[in-house]
Order: sequence, then C-alpha cells, then structure tokens
Amino acid sequence: MAPFPPPAHLNLGASRPRSQTDGSRQSSSSASVSSTPPSSFVQSDLARKKSYSLSSGASVRSNLSTSTSRSFGQSLSEAYNKWKAADEAAQALASLESETTDCEQELTTAKKMLQNLRTESRPRIAKRKPSLLQSIIGKSKNESAPHLPMQIAPDATAELVEASITVYELERRSHELTNRIEETQQLVAVLDDCYTALRGMLDNGPLLSWQFDQGNEGAIAKSEKTAAAREAAYDHSVVTTDALKRARAFIQSAHHHYNQAMDLVEGMCSPTRGTWTSILGDEQSKEQTYKEAGSWAERAQVCFNECLRVLTPHLDVLQQTEKDAFEELQTSGLLQAIQMYKLMYGGKALNFGITQQVELMLRKQLAVFSMLTDLAVGIQNCTKDCEDVQQRGRMQRDAARRQVISLWMNDGKHLTA
Repeated sequence: MAPFPPPAHLNLGASRPRSQTDGSRQSSSSASVSSTPPSSFVQSDLARKKSYSLSSGASVRSNLSTSTSRSFGQSLSEAYNKWKAADEAAQALASLESETTDCEQELTTAKKMLQNLRTESRPRIAKRKPSLLQSIIGKSKNESAPHLPMQIAPDATAELVEASITVYELERRSHELTNRIEETQQLVAVLDDCYTALRGMLDNGPLLSWQFDQGNEGAIAKSEKTAAAREAAYDHSVVTTDALKRARAFIQSAHHHYNQAMDLVEGMCSPTRGTWTSILGDEQSKEQTYKEAGSWAERAQVCFNECLRVLTPHLDVLQQTEKDAFEELQTSGLLQAIQMYKLMYGGKALNFGITQQVELMLRKQLAVFSMLTDLAVGIQNCTKDCEDVQQRGRMQRDAARRQVISLWMNDGKHLTA
C-alpha cells in the first residue's frame, strides 16, 4: 500500500532550500561578526568616554574659574572695605582729638564756674536786729541770738541749676568723644596691615579688567611711583624720629647725672654752697663724697657717649650751635668730678696751686653744664620738629596710597576680576 503524499501547502521540498538559505545567512552573519575586530568596540567606547571627559573637564574648569573669580572678587571687596574703614578713621582722628580737647577745656571752665557759684550762694543765717531793750540790758554770752530760716536768692538757684546742667552735658559729651577716639584709634592701628593685605591681593591675584582701559595703566604706574617715593620719605622720617627720641632720653639722663655730680662737688668746694659742710665734715666723708660725685660723672659720660653714637648718622637735622656743642663736649668730656678727686686725693703732695686748679675745674664744670643744658634743650626741640615732619609725611603717604587704591579699584565701582 502506497503511502499518502504530503500535503501540498507544506511544500517540504521548497523548505529545504529555505533552511539552507537561512543557514547560509547565519553563517554569513556569523562570518561578518567574526570578521569585525573586538578592538573597534573598545576604541569607540574610549572615544565616547574621552569626548565626555573633555566636555565635562572644560565645564568643571569653567565653573572653577567662575567660582575662583567670584571668590577673589568677594575677598577683594572685603579687604577694600576694611582698608577704607581704617583710612576714614585715620582722617577723622585729628578732628576728633581737637573736638575732645575743646570739650575738655569747656568742661574745666564750667566746673570752675559751678564751684564759684556754689561758694557764693551758700545759705547764710539772717540774724534779727536786736531790740532796744536787748541793746540796753545786753544778753548773756551763752545766749544765741534768734535768727531767720536759711534763705537762698532765687537768681542764684537758677544759675546753679543751669551751671549744673551745663557740666552734666559737657561730661556726657566728653565721655562720648573719648569712646569714639578709642574706637577710631583701634581702626587706625590696623591701617597699614589693611593696606598691605589689599596690595598683596592685587599683586598676586588676577589682573582687573579696568586696568587695561586707555590711559588707566599709565596713571596707575605714575601714582605707584609717587606712593613709593612718599613711602621712602616717611620711613626715613620714622628712623630719624626714633633716633632723636633715643638721643633725647640719653642726653636728659646725662644732664641729670652730671647735675648730681656737680651738686656734690660744689657742696664740698664751692665758696657759696656747702660752707658748713666743708667746715664740719671730716676728711673721710669728703673723700667718699668726691667718689660718689665721680660715679655720677661716669654715668653722665656713658649716657653722653650713647647719645652721640645714636645721633651721629642724623647730625644734619641739628643746628650749627648744637653741632658745635657736641664737638666741645666730646673734647672736654664730663669727668670733671673725677679730675677734682684726683687733685684732692691723688696721692701727690699738696701745693699752693691746688686751690687755683680746683677753682678752674669748678668754672669748667659750670661751662660744661651750661653747654649740656643747651644741647639737651636743642635735642628736645629737634625731636618735636621731627615728630611733626613724621606726622606730615604719614599724611602725605596715606594720601598717595589713597590715590593708588582709587585707581586700582576704579573708585571701588568694580570689585570682580
């Protein structure tokens, strides 16, 4: 029995080539996949990652630059505001001190006036006029006369009240000014530090855009040159003033020590001073007094030498008379008391000329003391002049700094890079 033929719609014969075709497609597809190298996928993936990293890095750098610029601008603004507050305080300090001085003078005058009014308007006891009978009969010594109640003139009371109110208002005003001066001085004390911090930020930070404006860069260079010159002048005045202050202290000490030595010597030798001491004192106490005078003279000489050493680089600020006094004192020295001790107790036999030598030494001592006094006064006056020069130099330096900063900051209108 023959088998049944397959259904026509199955078309088994046609399905074989399709399977072969599919197999060939699969093989060709697998062949194409196998023919593509694996490194191409890795390279494309790396390229995508690199492109992403470059774009993200540029974005990060852009954000970092923006944040850095903003941070610098904020810090620069803070530094500028601190300097500006200190600079304004420095400019206001002089007027505050002058106002405080005037207020103190007014307060002193008002207190004196109030004290006078209180003294003049003290209540007095108004006594009754004695009657005719009391004047005839008299009264006992222990009996006190009747009196009226204490009275004060109405005008005096009004003046006292007004004067008291004036004193109170002036005291309150003086207290307020004193507090303002203390606060202002605290700001002025940090002015140099604020300027240094602001300049350091501008020197080390990014250049500000308005410095490249037409003509602005040249103006900044010119103002910086002026500021540098005034800085140098002010620094020189500070060094000179400090040297004069030290010299003043040394010359005042030398003057004091020499005066002590001269008083001791004149107490022993001068015919006008210390006569009873010369008569009643024994020889041992006299010798001890001369030794003490010599010790004071040595101290005076040491102080004078230090004054000369400190002031030698700055002798140009002294007047010619003071320079001449320096030379004469340097030649004569300040050891006259020691020379007199050697005359009196040097071990040599006394002769008739020792009295004349002592008198000569006393006159020389007076001349040295006079020159030393004039020199001390001259150095004191010169120190005051140097302090005034230093103050003016500081004001000029601060004005030059103010000009430079106004150009740096473009009057403070732009505070970002």
